[in-house]
Amino acid sequence: MPYYKLKEELVRRTSMSRQKKLSQLLHEEQLGDIKTSQFLRRLQHLAGEGNEDGIMRHIFLQRLPSDYHAVLAAVGEDAPVEKLTKIADNVGDLTSGCTAPVFAVQTQEPDPLARLLEGQRRLEARMEDLERRLQKISVLRFQRKSLGWRPEATRCAGLGDVCRLLFVSDRATGTRFLVDSGAQISLIPATRADKLKGPHKLTLQAVNKSLIQTYGQRCLTLNLGLRRVFPHFFILADVEKAILGADFLHKFGLLIDVHRRCLTDPKTNTQSPGAIHNLIPLCPTVANTEDNPMSCELLQKFESITKPAFHKDILPHNITHYIATSGPPVHSRPRRLAPEKLSVAKAEFTQMMELGIIRPSKSNWASPLHLVPKSGGTWRACGDYRAFNSATKPDRYPIPLIHDVTAIIQDRCIFTKLDLIGAYHL
Repeated sequence: MPYYKLKEELVRRTSMSRQKKLSQLLHEEQLGDIKTSQFLRRLQHLAGEGNEDGIMRHIFLQRLPSDYHAVLAAVGEDAPVEKLTKIADNVGDLTSGCTAPVFAVQTQEPDPLARLLEGQRRLEARMEDLERRLQKISVLRFQRKSLGWRPEATRCAGLGDVCRLLFVSDRATGTRFLVDSGAQISLIPATRADKLKGPHKLTLQAVNKSLIQTYGQRCLTLNLGLRRVFPHFFILADVEKAILGADFLHKFGLLIDVHRRCLTDPKTNTQSPGAIHNLIPLCPTVANTEDNPMSCELLQKFESITKPAFHKDILPHNITHYIATSGPPVHSRPRRLAPEKLSVAKAEFTQMMELGIIRPSKSNWASPLHLVPKSGGTWRACGDYRAFNSATKPDRYPIPLIHDVTAIIQDRCIFTKLDLIGAYHL
């Protein structure tokens, strides 16, 4: 490629376009801190060849500071641009120690109509807020005058000053728990990640008959400053505050002392100080969403059968079951679990320890743990008993025949299907 063509191509690629040069000449190029002669040459370079001197002279004089105009006006209008440039350079050298000119920025005043509309909108919002407050006060006064008045709860606590309720804090995490003896079960607020998994079948009901969705359960170990820890399973629910319900208080034998503002543990004879706040209690209970009123009545009458109840003490019985084995004890090394699976496994074994289903063992027999995902997004803990089954003799025991079952339910009118939470344990 010849030299001149290479030069033209490099200049074309590295230089500004004609349109951009004209835009910078007319709108962007300023004097700044360079000399007026350099500024003129810069304007001439941006303008290119074939431009009229009158236009260049007008742009050049317009971009100069205002104090230059008084000196250049005495030279005359017909003086060439080069002469004006030399005089402007001399003026710049003489005034180089002076303070640079400061240009004031004029802010645009907002539209009076827009300000009026904004003020009207704020005034309407305040009026609506006042109307809601007045309506709430009127409802509370009417309820206090009614016979047998009871504070009506809403789904969110803290919307009215009607009851003195005790709050205690978990010293490990700093979470505040509302101690509500009217709550049937203990709750913690569900996170956004819990809600994305979808609601569970269990539905709670507040004291005002409003329904509360649940999203599973989670095992927490609380440290309330009572010289012992409190492991417990909490229901993940659509509430704003964590609640210690009657199940938690009954399980650990804790007493509420509102007068002294503390939670008392008779077992250790210690108190956990708390704080009193005036709130409307939520008092959540398990809601019966069955369409059959007879089923709802039976469930309310025999409420204890819907809750797991195990005895840590061995009940007297005359039944003994032996597992015949052959060879030495079979054991396996523990398998590593992902962090999510490990937390689920710990919570599962903690719950079974609390219910008395399992106990610590020193046996030489050990089978690895396996977690299987369930359809609801939770995990099922299973044992890998393949090695154990190979070392045991088959245990043959009779099971009911389907024909015998159909003979038993002859002439029956009500049939039901029970969905077991856990058919058997590890």
